[in-house]
Amino acid sequence: MQRIEGKLGVVAKENIDGKVMFALTGKLGIMGKSYLAEAFAGEDNDSFLPTIWCMPCTEAAQCGVSSKKCNKCFRYGFIPSSTMMAQELGRVNRMLLAVPGEHGYFVYANVTSYLSLWIRAMRQPSKRVRDRHEEQLLNNTARLILPTECYHTSIEREFENPATFVDRGPCGTLCSYCTGGTKKLTGRFSRVKLIAALMSNIFDRGSVLAKKFVGFITDKTNQNKLRKQIWGDGVGVSSGNIHALVLQLLVAGMIEPFLQPEDMAGNDNIQTKHVMLRLKKRIVPGDDGDFDDFMLHNRESWSGFNCHD
Repeated sequence: MQRIEGKLGVVAKENIDGKVMFALTGKLGIMGKSYLAEAFAGEDNDSFLPTIWCMPCTEAAQCGVSSKKCNKCFRYGFIPSSTMMAQELGRVNRMLLAVPGEHGYFVYANVTSYLSLWIRAMRQPSKRVRDRHEEQLLNNTARLILPTECYHTSIEREFENPATFVDRGPCGTLCSYCTGGTKKLTGRFSRVKLIAALMSNIFDRGSVLAKKFVGFITDKTNQNKLRKQIWGDGVGVSSGNIHALVLQLLVAGMIEPFLQPEDMAGNDNIQTKHVMLRLKKRIVPGDDGDFDDFMLHNRESWSGFNCHD
């Protein structure tokens, strides 16, 4: 770790293989952030400013930090809203000159990061705000993990004026939906055997602790028995495939999180130990009256999944 001093104070830096990396966090203060934003942009001729190769950031960099030289942005965890996603997408390839495949916006997320944002939404004192934050999280996660159209078209549709919006068509090769990359998130699995596993082995007592749900599907205790049934014996299944499947079940509305005890909504003390998962139900009209059924049994709920049967 080295330190450099100048007109904007003292800033720590790391040198990795001759490349300079700075971390921008809220603790830097206004002057420190201004210094890094100016250096990251790389447009100042001041010889004191370093050339930054990589800048790990917290949300302190959400606004006003950009560089024409930035071609890759990596995010850990899901984006709470499409507005924030648009902000972060805008940091990459600002000159529109990068060669396709050499630039991109990459999201690395798992069930834990989703639950963390869901808990943050549930801590909001106002029910109206909680509902809005939960809906934004669901919609934006669905856009990434279980999309129904090109990412770019989806974002344009949301932010442009509905009265004048013109569908320009899919990008074709620049997003995971168009390239088919989203199908690889889970790999191909058996829908029938997944439903059987969920109803008979996992939710047989009604609900499960959310943070243990991925472990139930992995089923290491029984030598991966459920995983082999769902994906097939001899098929390579990564932890990422399992996390992706759980996330798709969440955004498709087949399983739902809830608090235990349920009156904790709006409480700052909500933790992962208070979050449970259960199979979501729907009301189905019948000849002898309406009846409850699980969303798992609704064929339309499985649209977009990479499954057979």
